[in-house]
Amino acid sequence: MFKLRDYQQEAVDSVLRYFIKHGSKSGNPAIALPTGTGKSLVIAGLIDTIMRNWGNTRILVLTHVKELIEQNHDKFVKLCPHRRAGIYSAGLKRKDKNHMITFAGIQSIRNAVEAFKDVDLIIVDECDLISPTQTTSYQKFFEGIRKYNEHLKIVGLSATLWRLGYGSIIKDELEPNAMFDKVVFDACTMECFNWFINEGYLVPVVPKATKREYDVSGVGKRGGDFIEKELQKVVNDPQVTEILVEDIINIAREDNRQSWLIFCAGVDHSNDVRDVIRSHGITCETITGDTPTALRDKYIEDFKNGRLQCITNNNVLTTGFDHPGLDLIGVLRPSDSSRLWVQILGRGTRPDYADGFDLTTTAGRLAAISASHKQNCLVLDYSGNTRRLGPINDPVIPKRPGQKGKGEAPVKQCPTCKSWNHASARYCGGLPRIDITNSTEYDLSVLRLRGYSAFVGGSAYVRNYCGGEFKFEKKLMAGASTRQIIKNDLPVTEVYKVDMVSYYAHYNRGDRTKPPTLRVDYNCGSQVISQYVCLFHDKFAGRKARDWWRQHCNLELPSTIDEALNVVSQLKVPTHIYVDISKKWPEVLNSCYDGSAFGTKDPVEEKPEVKIVSGKAEFKVGGVYVNQYDEDDDAKPQAVTVPQDFDDDIPF
Repeated sequence: MFKLRDYQQEAVDSVLRYFIKHGSKSGNPAIALPTGTGKSLVIAGLIDTIMRNWGNTRILVLTHVKELIEQNHDKFVKLCPHRRAGIYSAGLKRKDKNHMITFAGIQSIRNAVEAFKDVDLIIVDECDLISPTQTTSYQKFFEGIRKYNEHLKIVGLSATLWRLGYGSIIKDELEPNAMFDKVVFDACTMECFNWFINEGYLVPVVPKATKREYDVSGVGKRGGDFIEKELQKVVNDPQVTEILVEDIINIAREDNRQSWLIFCAGVDHSNDVRDVIRSHGITCETITGDTPTALRDKYIEDFKNGRLQCITNNNVLTTGFDHPGLDLIGVLRPSDSSRLWVQILGRGTRPDYADGFDLTTTAGRLAAISASHKQNCLVLDYSGNTRRLGPINDPVIPKRPGQKGKGEAPVKQCPTCKSWNHASARYCGGLPRIDITNSTEYDLSVLRLRGYSAFVGGSAYVRNYCGGEFKFEKKLMAGASTRQIIKNDLPVTEVYKVDMVSYYAHYNRGDRTKPPTLRVDYNCGSQVISQYVCLFHDKFAGRKARDWWRQHCNLELPSTIDEALNVVSQLKVPTHIYVDISKKWPEVLNSCYDGSAFGTKDPVEEKPEVKIVSGKAEFKVGGVYVNQYDEDDDAKPQAVTVPQDFDDDIPF
């Protein structure tokens, strides 16, 4: 039985809020989620919520490959075993026509409009593949349904809400006829993507210096990307292929990479690269659009089970391919499509968690990643795509037709290790190299939580980077592609030992009509880390706060702030907290209750002191905190000092 994560539930709620707010005037909303963060579960959660509230809604889930159809249907069945759902896909040998919920492939269903004419809602996975051209399969199918239901709504999900040669698929002044009206939930921003890594939901994709980079300066373009026939003539040189394959093998063996996926520039190129890899004694097969379905399924199964170390492919395994064990991507396919580039890189971001860890907590997920064979996915970019298209979390978005200029990702090269980083990076790899000569095992475990992955020669740094500090100056460099694949502004995290926990009621200084919040102060040595628990708010902040309450006790949810303060002495008290200190107001990401500092040392029985503070005194039970800058309040708290701009910066 699956349960939605907080961000997945928020994505579902965002769609519903949009439809409820705009009613009959609503358009087609879109959701942006990075590869590996659970679009299938969001789809399942959205369907289940709609069916619980509007049970007569007929829903169709469309995508373009059978793997995604099967994956989306499987997740739905596991999340909603109480609901029946059909499949309409020639590749899966099913054509169910009479279900309220159907998962289908567009190529199979495009001529079956009559059987689905009463559909109310269509959900499209990988919606960026919907061409704006009215004669394509998607558009003709939508138009067929609208002849019967002019109120048809379409919800799109993708990691890349744009198309090469078209730009954004969201309506704007330059393209008022785009398919989708509004992005209601966007988790593909740089900040969100890095949050997924810091939370242990994704792993980084990282580069390593390569010997060569293809010269494609003479290759023509069609539709905005390189012409495949011309491209294959340039890249499919036997001598060059031998050099690059040898480089891939040497690097993979040096880094102990176990599962390799190679992207090639054409069918012939894929076969030739496969043959060279085999000549070095490595098991390898090729998957192209011509590979028979049964053989393709066998190759993928062998690859996932470790019986096959490498697969070469030609634009086949860019979507719908889910293999958490994949730890090396070789890019021998130059492209000018950032959508394709992000999809390629997304194949490597899924963690391959080790067994025996609690994956419901941040610390558990990070520990499971640390204990697994895969802390990141190595990307060997011989194509120059990083230089042209940018990193996975900050790609170059194509402009609308007619717009001048082309976006460029500003980059700079580390003078020490020659790796490429974004211009915003302060240190090579995002974190400074530090001395660990006198560090204890506990110190090293904290560094791992912060993102350090290499501990060599008395120093700690990010694997595949040197950690040197940059002098800030803008450069735009060209050369072999060892640029940073993920733009580094990752949260800076620390584990703090808690000495005392204090509880207050906090009232908004500027608007007393807003509900109060429970403020929790963690005294950690000389520092105080504050957390705001919005028990009486609605939407995401309220749901997150109520989850916090349930994690800390088995008591009923309080209905007022006074009720909360009367029972806070019974809450579980953390001995350590895991904090993102990079923000103006540090954010508590996780808590440890057994004194083990998230499993890095032996548990202890010692518990922090608990204090509940009122405006005039300290109490063991009850109390209230009033902002001392409220001019109409006589009571002034003595326990804390609050900056004057406090309320304006509370992060909710």
